[in-house]
Amino acid sequence: MSTPTLAPGVFEPSQFSKRQVVYAIAVVSAIGISPFLFWPSLADRLLTSNFLPHLYCYLGKPGLVWTHAVADSLIGLAYVAISATLAHLVYKGRRDIPFHWMFLAFGLFIVACGGTHFMEVVTIWIPVYVLSGGVKVFTAVVSVATAVSLPATVPRVLTLVQKAKASDSAFEHAAIGMAWFAADGRWLKVNRALCNLLGYSSEELLAKRFQDITYPDDLEADLEYVRQMLASEIRSYQVEKRYFHKAGHIVWALLSVSLVRDEGGQELYFISQIQDITERKRVENEIRDLNRQMERQNTELIAINKELESFSYSVSHDLRAPLRAIDGFSLALLQDCQDRLGPAEKEHLERVRAAAEHMGRLIDDMLNLARTARCELVRGKVDLSALAREILSAFQKAEPERRVTSMIAPDLTVEGDRTLLRVVIENLLGNAWKFTSNRPAARVEFGVQDEGRRTVYFVRDNGAGFDMKYSEKLFGAFQRLHDESEFPGSGIGLATVQRIIHRHGGRVWAESAVGEGATFYFVVGAGGESRASVMSPGGREVLSEKSGV
Repeated sequence: MSTPTLAPGVFEPSQFSKRQVVYAIAVVSAIGISPFLFWPSLADRLLTSNFLPHLYCYLGKPGLVWTHAVADSLIGLAYVAISATLAHLVYKGRRDIPFHWMFLAFGLFIVACGGTHFMEVVTIWIPVYVLSGGVKVFTAVVSVATAVSLPATVPRVLTLVQKAKASDSAFEHAAIGMAWFAADGRWLKVNRALCNLLGYSSEELLAKRFQDITYPDDLEADLEYVRQMLASEIRSYQVEKRYFHKAGHIVWALLSVSLVRDEGGQELYFISQIQDITERKRVENEIRDLNRQMERQNTELIAINKELESFSYSVSHDLRAPLRAIDGFSLALLQDCQDRLGPAEKEHLERVRAAAEHMGRLIDDMLNLARTARCELVRGKVDLSALAREILSAFQKAEPERRVTSMIAPDLTVEGDRTLLRVVIENLLGNAWKFTSNRPAARVEFGVQDEGRRTVYFVRDNGAGFDMKYSEKLFGAFQRLHDESEFPGSGIGLATVQRIIHRHGGRVWAESAVGEGATFYFVVGAGGESRASVMSPGGREVLSEKSGV
């Protein structure tokens, strides 16, 4: 079935109703009858028969007479039948057939020609040559009018044919699969894209029904939609379904179907558009699997967080009580038995109290690290420059004897949680302040560098630095690269920094060399990659995924 579809605007067919047909017949009848009304003798003149009939021209030979009579009668009847068929075609297809006036002109011309043949039969026996001449004159007028109008119509007809071919070509070369199919599912017309999608040739598909290659689980719903369209319950439908490829694998498609009916409401065929969504469904399935995996991981994380909360409670309550007892009883011994204790015993007790105090600080730092992972982020605009000035001012007041050159870039703002970002700046500046304590001309800098798509903040110092071969320990909890006697601390600070930066969707890394100071970089939000790393003096980045938890 290869009837071309016509694009809108190719032609505008005239539309006329039954009432207009009746009016046209009445007008033609009036034109035919009115001359006889105004010229009563016209009929006598037309029917004048004072001539010799054609019978004498045929010398009265019956065989010759009846040969002409039968032949002209059959020709006349054929002409009338052809005209009636054209008239019926135009009437039935008046909404769809372009240039139907041309068909009517042909019909009138053929009727007139048929009339001349009927007159040839009549004049064999009745010599009404005047009437025969009138019929021929009418035929001549109709013939000339039709002949004159045809040349002007030919270009429009050719344009119509070209547009029809273009429309059919658009169907054939459409980027998605397109097809016509009958109510019983037989493919009536398929395009190239559909053949490529399903792996069949057009001949193979036209020999099948869509039911033959539909995945069984999808067939019932598809047939129900077709039934609803045939019952005029719906005008169209769209559904995702599966087809069997000729090679055997499944092809997912987005199917859109509408029904074409004739003027009387009788269904003609279904038009379907079939778009390949196999890749989209594959991605959706992967996303669904990932979501299920994330749900499982979230469940596990919730369980882990509950365990951490339980652990934090245990640390906060169960471990502090023994520490307080150790510190309290050690102090009591020092105070109550001071006279009986020697210098060595007093030193031992002081060391016990110092160890208990250090353990208390470790517990506090560990709890703070855990809180950074559990507390809710309260996002807002944070002035990092103001935080840095406030923190360095507090350090200077705590150690007024130190001479430290502080450089803080102005107006550095970021979107994030103010409380947690303060912890980040405080830890980074605290490290810079601590590791420059042995420098007579200490320098601490907080600044920013623009790297195009991301803004990188940094804290730089000229302090002790660290050896890059121990870089993997840098962001681990309780990991220290310097002896506590030289630079005291718990080893929790950088692990806390990393945890907070990760929660802000960023990353933190460092570069350093022994005796040449260190620079810690961090990115907050867009541009971060939730990872920690260190940079060697040569610029090589060494990744560290340890969070210290």
